[in-house]
Amino acid sequence: MVPADVLGKLPNLQYFASVSGGRIIKGRFPIIDPDADVRNMPRAAA
Repeated sequence: MVPADVLGKLPNLQYFASVSGGRIIKGRFPIIDPDADVRNMPRAAA
């Protein structure tokens, strides 16, 4: 397993998961910006 002191040092939105087969996975949740698509769209010529 993962030592308790390491769990306390994980950055925000990162995690460890224990999955089937006894595997341990380290991951992070993405930060979703709902306005990102709007800012990156080219402006239409008038």
